[in-house]
Amino acid sequence: MLGTRDAPRSEEPFSLWRDRPAPIQSPLATGAFPDPLFFVVNPVRNVLTAARDDAGIRTDLYEALLWQAASDALPDQRSTAGAARFNARVDALLFRVEGEGMGRVTMQFRDNEIWPNATQTMERDVGSISNLDEIASSHPTCLPRLYYAQSFFDDRALVMAGKVSMNDVIMNNIFSSDETRQYLSQPFVGNDVWPVSFQDHSLGVSFTSLPASWLFVNASVIDAGGTQDPWIDANFGNGYAIASEVGLLAELSGLPTRVSFAWCGTNANEDTAKGIATPGLWGNAYGLVAQSLVLSGIGVWSQWTWADEDVASSAQNEVALGITLDDCFGRHGDGFGTAIAWSQPTDSTLEDQVLLESYYRMQVTGSVQVSLDTQILMPSANAGVDDPTIIGSLRVVWRF
Repeated sequence: MLGTRDAPRSEEPFSLWRDRPAPIQSPLATGAFPDPLFFVVNPVRNVLTAARDDAGIRTDLYEALLWQAASDALPDQRSTAGAARFNARVDALLFRVEGEGMGRVTMQFRDNEIWPNATQTMERDVGSISNLDEIASSHPTCLPRLYYAQSFFDDRALVMAGKVSMNDVIMNNIFSSDETRQYLSQPFVGNDVWPVSFQDHSLGVSFTSLPASWLFVNASVIDAGGTQDPWIDANFGNGYAIASEVGLLAELSGLPTRVSFAWCGTNANEDTAKGIATPGLWGNAYGLVAQSLVLSGIGVWSQWTWADEDVASSAQNEVALGITLDDCFGRHGDGFGTAIAWSQPTDSTLEDQVLLESYYRMQVTGSVQVSLDTQILMPSANAGVDDPTIIGSLRVVWRF
């Protein structure tokens, strides 16, 4: 994962000006056009690559911009919205013992902006119960992750302690978990059902393991109250969540498939996380996830989630399924995806919602990806919006 053992290395001596036309994480994605900022990109990539190979320090630096426009909106609401995110993540390898494991520290910083203001989001404009822009964040600046991780038994078990996200290890869908490259809507990036602290970041401990080649077991305990703080706040008095996941691994025609079942128990919801006491509160959530690589670069997936009404987020019951393609038409970095979700709102005054999303991602240069995304609400949860409502999105990501 990190450091010198598995990282691709070059026999060439270090050069600040060596040509590096592709991102560090995707060395084949050189893009359709030369990078006009090569005189800036190449030196930075050479330094970051040397830091990874020689010092075990991996970085993820990017700027993501998004603009959305809807065909219809609620009365007195805008039909356009925008967001931006600057992300800087560093994973530093502290040690590695061959045959045993490694230790590393992860720190991630983000700066977020929403246009025209922090409350003017697209889901509010069109009456959706789902977040339609997972790039946006209500915290202008924040520290999403700061934790220590150590692996054991030749990397077959990993423990993370600090500020973590439960969704990093529980019901993580590799075909739809990255809002900068894949889907934008919450039913696909995560889900609308599981309680507070599932997709948020807070103090806690997470565990992931591979006890057998056909079995994985994950678990997480998260402070729900701390999700309200953009930095670090220990507030277990306002609730906590505990979750576990058991999954099976198999190969179909030589390609990987995994199916898992997850459970979460919590004494927290949005009210308790904000300090509003709810005596005797306890609720459970459940989820099923299936993911399969059916052909090289083509993945199909589905998931179901349900939660007790007292702890559920914006939906109590939700089903989603989709297909994700990478390296479309032989173009490294290009990608396509289409997915559909049905959601049953926790608010009885709202209607069931159906959301369809499709995107195409283009690797324009080795640094820039441009994605065209369409979301169709058919219907929106709020009957005040005519059906169907179409949201078009333009997403631009610049990455080292």
